[in-house]
Amino acid sequence: MKKLLIPLIAIIIASFCTACGNSAELDALKKENDELKQQIAQTSSKPSSTEAPAFDSHNVVEFQLTNEDRTSYDEEVICTFTATNTLNEPIKRISATIAYYDANGNTLCTDSRTSDVMIEPGKFVTLKSYSSVDGNKDSVASADVISYEYVPTTEPAEGCNTVEVNLQTKEIKYAEYYY
Repeated sequence: MKKLLIPLIAIIIASFCTACGNSAELDALKKENDELKQQIAQTSSKPSSTEAPAFDSHNVVEFQLTNEDRTSYDEEVICTFTATNTLNEPIKRISATIAYYDANGNTLCTDSRTSDVMIEPGKFVTLKSYSSVDGNKDSVASADVISYEYVPTTEPAEGCNTVEVNLQTKEIKYAEYYY
């Protein structure tokens, strides 16, 4: 009996000592993990796609209505807008949504237009929009760009290549699209 009891006690004591060593190592690893998390948080330079970006720094395209044509053969109003790049880098793609309003400010219809032409800083592209107002072009009182999205040459956020700008709500979103 003594022969069996002594090795059994030795095994139990050894396992307690091993467990104590693992606890200290575990505490050291937890501390190192916390330090690494803090370093990552401090060195992150790009915003994540979940952060709300600032409107003014991302609203980088100026739109101007340059022509309104009510003489088309079809019953539509054709509006031409220029989209000027005010960003300090080229824009690879732009897409704008134009709303057509009646005299009371009610939305009659919307139209989206895209340009895949590289727009250098300070330069512009022309977007021509066509209303669809069911044969009553006299009902159109005004038209305006209500939102747009653009693709800058550098990623605006990790894993995102597009900035969506809502001019009505002043919201900015990052997105990943494949063009």
